[in-house]
Amino acid sequence: MINPKVKSYLFAISIVINIIAFVFFIRRVYYQQTAKPHTVASTTKPAAFYREVKRKMYSILPITKEDIVFIGDSEIELFRTHELLPGYRIKNRGIGGDDIYFFTERLPETIAGHPKEIFIEIGTNNMSDCTLDTFKVFINKVAQITKSKSPTTKIFFQSILPREAKYSKKVNAVNNVIKAVCKKSNLTYVDVYSTLSDKKGVLKKEYDCGDQLHLSPAGYLKWVEVLKGYL
Repeated sequence: MINPKVKSYLFAISIVINIIAFVFFIRRVYYQQTAKPHTVASTTKPAAFYREVKRKMYSILPITKEDIVFIGDSEIELFRTHELLPGYRIKNRGIGGDDIYFFTERLPETIAGHPKEIFIEIGTNNMSDCTLDTFKVFINKVAQITKSKSPTTKIFFQSILPREAKYSKKVNAVNNVIKAVCKKSNLTYVDVYSTLSDKKGVLKKEYDCGDQLHLSPAGYLKWVEVLKGYL
């Protein structure tokens, strides 16, 4: 028969071992989740650390007065600007999952070098959480920041690109807001939406990469056609 003291001791050791095993299990699950690759093609937003890493990388890459900056979310990050628009001094500053709030934070450092032009494409990641008034305030703020910190930079505000049917009315409404604010604030509105959308305001199948959001190669070629009228 086991001595009661020994039995209690063994029981205590068993509890400690189980606690340690549980902690290691939780740690393993946590690191497996955080180690999963975050792709810009995902329809979910990348983790905050991904955006910060991209932001820090961009901060060490200089922008000059001769440069044209393309800035926005994954649609810009996936845009092979140096190959699809050769001959232009374009600096790509797209970040997958970017929204109007993170964009506003990183805008000042992006225009610190006083680029010649800035082409903005942002907002699709805020379709579910922002009102039209929020977008209006945002666009005015972007104009204010840019004109204040880099008055020589010409601002081109591109339309939000079409996506799946459930967002068609909201995207169209936001684009109307962008267009109106651009006209009032003397900014240039670039309508990419009309070229890529069908009659229902949905991203055309030939321009859809497969997730009803991001563009296929053919979609980017169409986007390039539109941009050449402004570059």
